[in-house]
Amino acid sequence: MAANQGQDQQVITDVQTKTTDEIRKQGLDPKVFEKIQADKAEMDRMEKEIAEKIKGNYISFKDDKEKKVLLFSGKYQKDNVPAKDFATGKIIENKFVQKWRFECYDVTDQTNPNPEVSIWERGWREAKVIMHFLGERKAELVIVRNGAKGSNTTTYLIYPK
Repeated sequence: MAANQGQDQQVITDVQTKTTDEIRKQGLDPKVFEKIQADKAEMDRMEKEIAEKIKGNYISFKDDKEKKVLLFSGKYQKDNVPAKDFATGKIIENKFVQKWRFECYDVTDQTNPNPEVSIWERGWREAKVIMHFLGERKAELVIVRNGAKGSNTTTYLIYPK
C-alpha cells in the first residue's frame, strides 16, 4: 500500500491468493459484486446530485460600491464545496465550506424585460441575510459590494428594494 494513500481510498487487506486459472474457473468472490453494487449506487447518487444543481449564469460583483438589484425566485441549495486559499486560489485539501446557491434574476437594467436566470453563490453571512428577507416575503433585494477588487475582507450590504 502506498504511504500517501488518500482518505477515501480503501486499503486492500486481502492479498489475492487465487491463480489466474482459479479466477477463470471459479469467478469472482460474491463480496466483490456487493461492493461493486454499493459503489455504483454511490456514483449514481453523486451523478444525480450534480444533475439537480440549480442551473444558470453566476452573478459576480467585481468593484467597490458596485450595486445590483436581484430578484430571488425562492429556490436555493446548500452545498459543501472545497475550501480555497484566497491568495492563491488553490483548493485546500480535506477542507470544505458551506455555500448557498440562490436562483435569481439580475433586474438592475430595467430596460431588459426578460433577464436570464442566474445564480448568486454566497457563504453563510450573506445567505442568512437573504433568507431573512425572503422569509419576510421580500424577494427583490439591492446588493452593494463594499470592498476593493481582490479584497478578502469584502462585505455586502443587502436590503429590500
